[in-house]
Amino acid sequence: MFSLPVQWLSANRQNLGRLVIIRVLVLAAQAGSVGIARLSGIVQLPWTALAITLGVSAVLCLFAALRLTRPWPVTEQEYAAHLGCDLAIHSALLYFAGGPTNPFASYYLVPLTIAAATLPWLYTLVLAALTLALGLAACRGIAPEADPAAIAVALADSARPDADRARDAQRRPGELLRFAGLSSGDAVVDLMPGGGYFTRLFSRAVGPAGRVHAVVPANTAGLSDRFIGILAKNTEA
Repeated sequence: MFSLPVQWLSANRQNLGRLVIIRVLVLAAQAGSVGIARLSGIVQLPWTALAITLGVSAVLCLFAALRLTRPWPVTEQEYAAHLGCDLAIHSALLYFAGGPTNPFASYYLVPLTIAAATLPWLYTLVLAALTLALGLAACRGIAPEADPAAIAVALADSARPDADRARDAQRRPGELLRFAGLSSGDAVVDLMPGGGYFTRLFSRAVGPAGRVHAVVPANTAGLSDRFIGILAKNTEA
């Protein structure tokens, strides 16, 4: 009866095999997102740097897959190193693609959760510290740069209702627009715009070359009709 060597059945080898599958799925999602962003032209990012980082991720996937064909035992140190590489590649992608504003930022939880479930606590602690360090570095990455002049024009727009201006001190719209990195020509999605306080600011900040998409749920039809009457030409609901 045929039987596999014990090292081929080890938990670390099986876990590394599962990690390769997760890597391939995540790489496909990341590459697809970068490709869509590149083709849409909505944002301008360092595409070459992103392509190189994704290429490194693909090479790592291939290396791990080939590694699993060899009879050498997969140690806890090696498995933890693979998780550390995943964290480093993910941080590089975030650095080049918006830092903490990138929707993929929450992927940090995946390697940490895997480590906590499959490795001794010391490895998890080291990887958690690595995640913190790399995450802080990624936060200093290349995020969209706000256009101070466009934001100033939006805030000073004479067409803004007095009621909106009265709420500025509480809502601090200038800080939000700067954090969002808005500039002329951008495309913005405003979900549940309410009375249009921020929608008007977004519309003025992105200018005629930009576009604001105000997403108003169908079950608020009455509010939608009232809201549509105040939209600017570069805004649609």
